[in-house]
Amino acid sequence: MNIQFNSLSNRPLRQLDKLIFNHMDAWGVTAVIVATALSIHQLISAKTIFLLTIITLTYWFGFAINDFYDRKHDLIEPQKAARNYFIQTSFPPTLFHIFLLIITVSLLFAFYQFGWRGILMFAGGFFIAWAYSAPPFRLKSRPLVDLITHGLFVESFPYLLVLFILNVQWQAIDVVILSSLFFASVASQLEQQARDFGVDSQSDTNFTVRFGLGWNRPLMILSTSFLISTICYGLFSGIIPLIYSPFAAIMLPLLIHRFIRGSQPRSEQWVKILTAVAIVYAIFLVIQTGLSQ
Repeated sequence: MNIQFNSLSNRPLRQLDKLIFNHMDAWGVTAVIVATALSIHQLISAKTIFLLTIITLTYWFGFAINDFYDRKHDLIEPQKAARNYFIQTSFPPTLFHIFLLIITVSLLFAFYQFGWRGILMFAGGFFIAWAYSAPPFRLKSRPLVDLITHGLFVESFPYLLVLFILNVQWQAIDVVILSSLFFASVASQLEQQARDFGVDSQSDTNFTVRFGLGWNRPLMILSTSFLISTICYGLFSGIIPLIYSPFAAIMLPLLIHRFIRGSQPRSEQWVKILTAVAIVYAIFLVIQTGLSQ
């Protein structure tokens, strides 16, 4: 297939909303996860708010990298192409790699403020973000590896970053939340693969393309069931304080929808709305925790 990257706009600044907000649900969830970890361990300070900011920016950057290397795949689907900044603008690969270098060095310096732990976690996380989308590794195109990588690094890793960089002593709540985030991330990836199955089947491969939708839905339901069970266990056992239960209530409509919608795709609009609600509640938690310390 000979795909031409014909820009629909030659004005990159006018398309910045696509670069910033295309994955708002992803980097927004990252901010919520980091804020929750800081709140749970009573670690609200100027330094940790800075950590929250740079972790969120790093994840935004990771999804920007993903968009760049997904260009030829997104071109097949008009709706995805319309949201991809690197398709909609004249953004030469050379300029992107300069941009990549500048942002990487800036983030590395930011994580350096947290010593060797910050540098180590940024280096490992950045390598995974690049290897997930870019050749020659492109882990997202390797069946089963794609699910494992997504489960370990997309939603679980931001929480783990806080624990490791700030050298936090683990508690039972950390095990419960990390388990929940792993199941949430795997289920989310399966849900996305089912949504993009038609496009991915033409230009790429992943777990669902290799093994089919017949395996996708049962595994998505199973992962979601494990997620709900883990959260319920944490709440009813008292391991997770009730002040964090609104996050479960915010997620619940999306989780229930997975069980009842059949082959219908999820509502992207509802995902963004509920992500925004979660961000607002996370801000409340940060303020409340900061005032109570």
